[in-house]
Amino acid sequence: MKKITAMMLTFALMMSISHALAFSSPTEGTGETGQGQSELQEGWQQNENGETIYVEDGVIAVGFKTIEERLYYFEENGVLVAGKMFNTTEGKSYFAYEDGPVAINAIIQIGLISFYAGEDGAFVKNEFISYDDAVYFFDQYGVMKKKSWIASQDKYYYMGPSGAMQAEKWIQTDGKWYYVNEKGEREYNAWAPYENTYCFVGDKGYMETDKWILADGNWYYVNNEGFMQVNSWVKSKNKWYHMNIDGVMDKDSWVQSNGKWYYVTASGERVENGWFKVKGKWYSFDKNGCMKENSWIQSGKKWYYVTASGDRVSNKWLKIKGKWYFFKQDGTMEASTWIQSGKKWCYVLNSGEMKANGWEKISGKWYYFDKDGYMLSNTTRKIGKVTYKFSSSGALV
Repeated sequence: MKKITAMMLTFALMMSISHALAFSSPTEGTGETGQGQSELQEGWQQNENGETIYVEDGVIAVGFKTIEERLYYFEENGVLVAGKMFNTTEGKSYFAYEDGPVAINAIIQIGLISFYAGEDGAFVKNEFISYDDAVYFFDQYGVMKKKSWIASQDKYYYMGPSGAMQAEKWIQTDGKWYYVNEKGEREYNAWAPYENTYCFVGDKGYMETDKWILADGNWYYVNNEGFMQVNSWVKSKNKWYHMNIDGVMDKDSWVQSNGKWYYVTASGERVENGWFKVKGKWYSFDKNGCMKENSWIQSGKKWYYVTASGDRVSNKWLKIKGKWYFFKQDGTMEASTWIQSGKKWCYVLNSGEMKANGWEKISGKWYYFDKDGYMLSNTTRKIGKVTYKFSSSGALV
């Protein structure tokens, strides 16, 4: 009986020692207990399944842990999360690199989707982020937006194919062209540069085409490609208009184009095929709107003449190709009639040409006109070898 009792005491003592060893602190550098079981060493370790854990002060790390200035995340069983995206109980998403650190202040590509890990590592949501000299937007799911418009505080921004916000460029979406300024904001009711010209975006933000534009009190015109028309003619509803070098429609002014002169009215329409009065003077324009110069103009049975400056001759004599003509106050050429010039009289033929240096029978009577076209009167004159006498009315006696 004493022998059995001694054996039982010896077995209990050994069990007590074994139990104590199992819960004692790990032995540095050994990695094993006296019974061959794995003990907890400080720092990075592998568990019995070959998974990475981290031990500090004898405690296996769980959750977020900063180690040597890098953030890591360990599951509830202490296993390091690596090479994947993970969520926490707070509903936030993170990403751990293959070697374990949690991504911070970085864009993360997972398949075809990109996310951004913020300062605390959590994926940002509904936020613009500046990164590597570009700006990106991440939606309510934290996904980077690409090839899409983003509305923010009553402004629209466009994120390009790479996700980067576009600036100072034209964007085509849904068959329409839009312009974003240097801040990336979509423009409205404004001129926007395009190569060497300008285009106009209206109140809906897209480029206007084949349309009149009223801006800052001036009229402009954009063609079917949306380009501002500059220093050129524009035909609209069968009428022609001229846009100056700044693209502004000319009005109530002279326009020189290709060496020809034109005139546009107060409404901007080009004058064509007729007379038009400008600052008290009359000018004639052909069917193409060109001002006529140094030319005869017939209107019905009446004849007019315009000078090199285009203005109509009126109430005076004018020498044309060596011959003299007289034009009345309304500009019509006189014909087959007497013209008083000072105290002297002249006569213009049916052609309008002034009779000079010769005889002319008028209303059955003969008259003689000197080289200057003046009628001889109340005098005698030797003409050729014959001397003639003229009455006070100028008729041959």
